[in-house]
Amino acid sequence: SFRYGFDLPYYERRSRLYEHFQLVVDGATPEETERKTEAVFSQVVRDWYNRQPPGYHLEIQGEAQLIFGSQEDAFLEGITRTLISMFKQGEEAWYQQQERHLDLGRAALDRAEALAITEKRVLATKQRVQADLEVRIEQSASSALVEAERALAEYEPTVELSHPFTFASPELPPTVSANVRSLAPVSGEDLSVDIDEEVTAVQAGAPSGWSPGPEWAARFEPDEDGWVPYVPVTLTHVFTASLKDQDGTEIATDQLTLPIVHYLPNNPRFAGSVSILVLGEQADGTTLPYAGAVVRFQDRTDVSSLEGWAGFGGLGPGAVSVEVAPREGDERHAPSSGTATVVDPLASTDGTGDSSPQIQVILPYVEDSAGGGEAGGGGESGSGEPPGESGEEEGGAGGEGGTGGEGGSGERSPEDLANELSALTSAGEEARNAAIAR
Repeated sequence: SFRYGFDLPYYERRSRLYEHFQLVVDGATPEETERKTEAVFSQVVRDWYNRQPPGYHLEIQGEAQLIFGSQEDAFLEGITRTLISMFKQGEEAWYQQQERHLDLGRAALDRAEALAITEKRVLATKQRVQADLEVRIEQSASSALVEAERALAEYEPTVELSHPFTFASPELPPTVSANVRSLAPVSGEDLSVDIDEEVTAVQAGAPSGWSPGPEWAARFEPDEDGWVPYVPVTLTHVFTASLKDQDGTEIATDQLTLPIVHYLPNNPRFAGSVSILVLGEQADGTTLPYAGAVVRFQDRTDVSSLEGWAGFGGLGPGAVSVEVAPREGDERHAPSSGTATVVDPLASTDGTGDSSPQIQVILPYVEDSAGGGEAGGGGESGSGEPPGESGEEEGGAGGEGGTGGEGGSGERSPEDLANELSALTSAGEEARNAAIAR
C-alpha cells in the first residue's frame, strides 16, 4: 500500500518506508535489487496517481501541455526518485539501528559475564562464611537447644484473674477478667476458662479507702438521733478460674479474693426466734403432738398448743436451751429438753445461718408400775385426769384408738380432748380455752 509513502506524516514515512518495502525489493544481487526498487516505487507512484480525481490530473498536466507537452511523467518520475532516496536513507538508518542493537547486546553480554563472575565470587564468599557460621553455631547451639527444649517442656499455660480495683460496690460493680497465657503447640488451640464464685466471709463495715458516691452519701449520714439509714457490709468473694484444654482437662488455676461492699438498711437490732415442737411418746413407740406441756427458756415460759407448738421471740444470736415438762397430772411422760442456735446471717463467717431455728422435744413414755390402763400421750390423744381419780366413773382415758375402762372408746375431737386437759398454770388454761374457742 502506498499509504506508507504519502498518507502518513513525514517522520512516520521516513521511519516505516524501508520496513514496509524491504522484502519486496530484495534481490539476489545489488543490481537486481536496484532494478526491483525502481520498478516497485514506479508502480506504487503510478497506482497512487491513478486513484486521484481527474481535476488533480489536469492540474498536474498543466494548461500548456499542447505546446510543451504533458508534465505528468516528469512529476511522477520526481516522486519516484524521492521515494527511492527516502527508502535508501531508511535502509541505512535501519542498518545503523541494528548495529547499535548489536553493540548494546554485546555490552549487555559483557555486563552479564562480569555480573556472573561477581556472583560466583559472592557465592564463594557466602559459602565460606556459611561454613564458618555452621562451625560456630554447631559449637554453641547444642547447649542452647537443650536449654530451649527443657524450657519448652516445662512451660505450662497460665490463667490470671484480675480486677481493676481493690474492692467492688453497687456503684463500682465487679468486673473480673481472666488473662490466659499459653503456647498452642504445648496446650492445644482450644482452651476454655470456667470461673466459680464463693462467699467466704461477711464483715460489718467497708475496706480502707471506701466512701459512698454522691447518690448514696446522704444515706450514710446520721440523723439528729444518731441513726444511720444504711450501713456498709463487706462480703469476701473468692473467684476461682480453671483453665481447661479441649478435652476438659484442667491445666491451670488461679484465685482472686475480692471484697464486695453491699449497702444494707440499718435495722435497729437483730431479733431472732425459736419454735419448739413438743411430741409425746406413746406406748407403742410412736409420737403424737403434745398439748399443754410447759416450755421454759431462762425466765420465760410458754405452753405448747394443741398442735404441740411453743415458741419465744426477740432473741439475740447464740445458743438456746429449753426445758419441757409434761402437763400436771401426766405420769406417763417424763420431762425432756432441747437446744438450738440462733444465728445472725450478716454476722456469720460464711454468710449463712438460721435466725429462726426449730427444736423438736420428745417426752419419753413412762410405764405404769401399778399395771393400770395405758396412759395416752400429749397432743390430740392425752389423758384428761391422772389414773385412779376417775377410773370407775369415766373409765380412764385411752390413747388414740385405745380404751382405758368402760368409759371412752373410739376417736374424739380435739375440742373433747382439750376439755379433759388440766392446766398447770393460768397460761396453760388460757391456751386450752383459746384452742376450744377455735
